[in-house]
Amino acid sequence: MLTLPDAPSAIVCDSDMLAAGVYKAAYALHLSIPNDLSVAGFDDSLVSRILVPELTTVAIPTDTLGEQTIALLLSVLENKQALHFDALHYH
Repeated sequence: MLTLPDAPSAIVCDSDMLAAGVYKAAYALHLSIPNDLSVAGFDDSLVSRILVPELTTVAIPTDTLGEQTIALLLSVLENKQALHFDALHYH
């Protein structure tokens, strides 16, 4: 992808490990991050802090999301009511 005539100027990866692979490919092609290519990842893992330059990454609070999901499920089960999703809101 980085060798295409119209190569991207930014790549968003679904994990920091994949972003590290993009860093490696960019280095092999003598591309500068962030001057030639912007890279972002997801996870906020240790990998994001050891890459040079540090990776822009998104932290996903999986513990909190899991706790909220279980609390919502228990509430629905206790009240014996249906859960209806409307976009990002539930009722």
